[in-house]
Amino acid sequence: METVQTLNDSSAPIPETSSTAQITNPEKRVRTEQSQKTTEFYNTLKHQCTLIEDHMYSSESLVLQKEEDAFLTLRFETDLSRLLEIQAVEVAEKKELFEKMLKVRSDRVKAKKAQKQLFRDIKKRDGIIMEENVAARAVEKIQEQLKDRSKGVEAQIAFVEAKHEKQRKQLLSAQERKISAEKTLHDLETKHLKTELRSNLAKNFNARMNHQKVLDKRILDHQRDLQLLELRQLKERAEMDEKSFEEIQSLKITQTQRVQETRGQQLTEFHLEKDRVYELKQQVKVAAMDKENAIEMKKLLQVHRAQVKAMRTQFQQLMKQRKALFKAKQEQKMTTEAIDNIRESSVSRLPSTDSVCIDDYYENDDNDEVESQSSRYSRSSQSRPEFPLPQQTVSTAPEIVALQQQLLQLTQKQKEDLDLLLTTQKQELDQLVLTWQAKQKTLDADQATELANMKEVQAREIADLVQVQEKELAMERSVHDTEMKMMLERRLLNSVLNTVVDAIITIDPVGTIKRFNHAAEIMFGYTASEIIETNIRDLMPERFSTNHDQYLNNYMTTGVKKVIGLGRRAFGLHKSGAEFPIHLSVSEVKENGVHLFTGIVRDMTRQIQNEEQQKLKEQQKQEELQSLISELETQQSKAELLLSNMLPSSISRSLLSGQNLDPESYASCTIMFLDVVQFSQLCSKILPVQTVEFLNDLFKGLDDIIDTYDAYKVESVGDSYMVVSGVPHRNEDHAGVIATMALHFLEYVKSFKMKQDPEASVQLRIGINTGPVVAGVVGLKMPRYCLFGDTVNTSSRMESSGQAMSIQCSESAHDALQKLGGYNLELRGEMAIKVFSKRLNIIDLCLKLLVG
Repeated sequence: METVQTLNDSSAPIPETSSTAQITNPEKRVRTEQSQKTTEFYNTLKHQCTLIEDHMYSSESLVLQKEEDAFLTLRFETDLSRLLEIQAVEVAEKKELFEKMLKVRSDRVKAKKAQKQLFRDIKKRDGIIMEENVAARAVEKIQEQLKDRSKGVEAQIAFVEAKHEKQRKQLLSAQERKISAEKTLHDLETKHLKTELRSNLAKNFNARMNHQKVLDKRILDHQRDLQLLELRQLKERAEMDEKSFEEIQSLKITQTQRVQETRGQQLTEFHLEKDRVYELKQQVKVAAMDKENAIEMKKLLQVHRAQVKAMRTQFQQLMKQRKALFKAKQEQKMTTEAIDNIRESSVSRLPSTDSVCIDDYYENDDNDEVESQSSRYSRSSQSRPEFPLPQQTVSTAPEIVALQQQLLQLTQKQKEDLDLLLTTQKQELDQLVLTWQAKQKTLDADQATELANMKEVQAREIADLVQVQEKELAMERSVHDTEMKMMLERRLLNSVLNTVVDAIITIDPVGTIKRFNHAAEIMFGYTASEIIETNIRDLMPERFSTNHDQYLNNYMTTGVKKVIGLGRRAFGLHKSGAEFPIHLSVSEVKENGVHLFTGIVRDMTRQIQNEEQQKLKEQQKQEELQSLISELETQQSKAELLLSNMLPSSISRSLLSGQNLDPESYASCTIMFLDVVQFSQLCSKILPVQTVEFLNDLFKGLDDIIDTYDAYKVESVGDSYMVVSGVPHRNEDHAGVIATMALHFLEYVKSFKMKQDPEASVQLRIGINTGPVVAGVVGLKMPRYCLFGDTVNTSSRMESSGQAMSIQCSESAHDALQKLGGYNLELRGEMAIKVFSKRLNIIDLCLKLLVG
């Protein structure tokens, strides 16, 4: 742009030429001017090209200078990098040597520590083995002592058993000698007496001896029980001694193991503290070595920095010299002021720009990389943490002194803990010994008490047995005396039996006749000599005799008495073969091994004839009486039916049975009143007889509905109808029963049609109330079951104040229905109803059963 401006500038000087001539011709003048201008243009262009060439030469010189500078800079950086690498290698070698020295030292310390730990483990293992051997020997010793104790106890038990056996034999021999001596004395005392008396005394003596044997056996059993108790107590004491010995020895072993474990733990803790002291000493030594190495590394780093600084200074001086030389060359080229002016006017920017670049290049002291490299090695030397070098020696360092003091305190504390543990164990062992001694004393006291109680019980038992035996001996003597009397009486009885009117026959268990008195001879036609030792079947008709032996065998087998002890009628067989009715009573006798059956037989021929005549007369009377009873039952059923319709069934039954019926209170029941809406208007359209028929048809349907519910119809007066549930039969859901039945009534009356006026619509008004009442029968000639109380009055008011085809409930009935659930209730609102000066909350219920 500057060149174009120069060419178009008309004020620029135009050099003169020697060939110019004055031309008069205008065309020539124009050509001359053009030629001059062209010459000037080419001269200017040439000059500009020269300037451009000079500028390009300067630029190339500058590029060459920069390339030389770059080469020198690269060479400087290469030399500096090599120097830094050499320094880094030197630092790394020194550092690696120091690290190796530390590693060798650490390995040596670890080996020493491992060797020490190995020696400790070996010593600990040897100690454990020795402790196990000692414990095993202690267990063996305890087992041997237990075996010796068991052998001693077994020997003592065997000795006691032998002593007990000897005592039992001595007692048995003494008892036998005593019985033998008493028998000899009895024989001597009764030898001269009569046979019957001697026999009676022998029985008494045998009974006494039997009792004596029983008493001796009981005494022997008591002695055996005492011996068993003594033996059991001995075993219990031995077991307690064994348990106490085992527990004490076990406690001793446990305490020994606990002491050994405590000592092992204390030794381990002591070694840990000792190792801590050793490790701290090693750390202090390593810290000192690390400090010395850090100082040496700092010195080496200072030397390296000085080398780098010298090289950098030399390079800066060289660069300054080159800069000065370059400037001198440029000044030599500027010889003329015109060239300087042209240079300043045409290309003033280029030299200034390059000069600035060169100046900036030489003036910017960019040595960041050198500084960064030198600082990197400085930081690498400082990467290891420096331990403060202690002022004291290793053995007098405060940390080591404190740890050594703690080690001494730990040793003292461990000794005190061990002494305390030993003291506690001794107290525990003493306490265990005292406990077992107390248990042994308690066991001795209990055993002595048990032995004394057993002796006392045995003494009481012997005394009771002696007392019972004395009573039994007195009874047996009385029995023996009675037997003597019976022998005499039996002889007298045989003479008496022959004088009685009834036949007496005695048989044995197989049916053989053993006795046949005189009356039997007359009754059956046999003599005693003919029939005795024959079978009883000969005195029975054949239809009875075939099963007699079977009946007798069944009784002997089962013991079930069907005839014995009872009188019954049967038939006897006369010698002539004629049958006759008899009355038989059989008794059984078991005495001294003798088993007999005695039958008392009475001839019933005449008595049966009289009974038949009497039976005929009684039969006639019975038929007449039966006719009267049937007629009476018919009338009674009619009366009961009528009464059951008037009163509840339970009340009517009580009245018929003659019971007095007192009034009864009922805590809760539900009463329903209903009447026909606009009854007067309906009746005004029909005759009185038709009114009665209408009410009868309506109430019969309601009565049939009541029969399906647990409810009772109290009464109906005119078109009013009263029903109750919960009276007299109590039930919990009486409110639900009345509500459901009221809904049933409404459904029924919707389909009810009057025969007298089918077009007329019959509607009911219903009121219910729940509460307590008193009920009872009123009247004798025309009894009625009546209800009394405010509940009745309130129920009547519910009906009278209700609405057509609706069921009005009181608040109590509403609560009862809500409690049961299953009913929809509509609140009518609060109404004032006079019931003994009380205001009631009335709820008009359009009751509908909930589906589901």
